[in-house]
Amino acid sequence: MTARPNHPLRPFMPADTIGLRELFAQSIEELTQEDYDEEQRLAWISAAEDAQAFAKRLASMVTLVVQIDGEYAGFASLKDNKVLDMLFVHPYHAGEGVGTALCDALERIAAARGGAEISVDASETAAAFFE
Repeated sequence: MTARPNHPLRPFMPADTIGLRELFAQSIEELTQEDYDEEQRLAWISAAEDAQAFAKRLASMVTLVVQIDGEYAGFASLKDNKVLDMLFVHPYHAGEGVGTALCDALERIAAARGGAEISVDASETAAAFFE
């Protein structure tokens, strides 16, 4: 598929929680299989088991969401204006520029708020994307 130049970005809303939990789990399960075993993936996915805690985590940061044709395509969160805490793209939308659009938008937000740089603790799977 070709990359879409403009992805529809918007802020996280509590109503997004369930859909983003599903995207989070699908992204980990399907996109990280080459780098992490099943036990590691399940442990990672369990971080979103508690929907209320997951929503609180996303709401405590600048979290942007991309929906394409009503479906969740990705989300990303900026913590303390300096750390890219979460970046997850639905497997169906991997390689379409969703992650790049989210990162670019968060970089612009951080810069507008005086942030000099953004750091990330990337997974093995995402390391190449951030390089």
